[in-house]
Amino acid sequence: MRQIIGSPLQLASSQGVKGPNVNEVFFNGGSFVQEGNNRWSELGQNGARRFDFVEQARDEWSVYLRDNSRGVNIQLDLFRKKVVYSDDSGKKFDLYMIEDAFTGQH
Repeated sequence: MRQIIGSPLQLASSQGVKGPNVNEVFFNGGSFVQEGNNRWSELGQNGARRFDFVEQARDEWSVYLRDNSRGVNIQLDLFRKKVVYSDDSGKKFDLYMIEDAFTGQH
């Protein structure tokens, strides 16, 4: 069964969606979806695959992803409701606002 974060003002913890159990994160224009144990994909609004990532770690509020081919790291920060981008050149910034997040089976 899926659980949703809800409105941007609602705390993720009230719905039980946190770093350890999230497997889908939606932002305006696309989503990050867990495809396998440590594999994630960024999908466009039309569902087309944009990029592939390998999960590096999880903590209470975040999932940390890596795309070695581009030298890109992504943090799915459910506490702040932000997708954070960083790369090997040292750039780091909030890329997207998280609108929804789900747990459970696809």
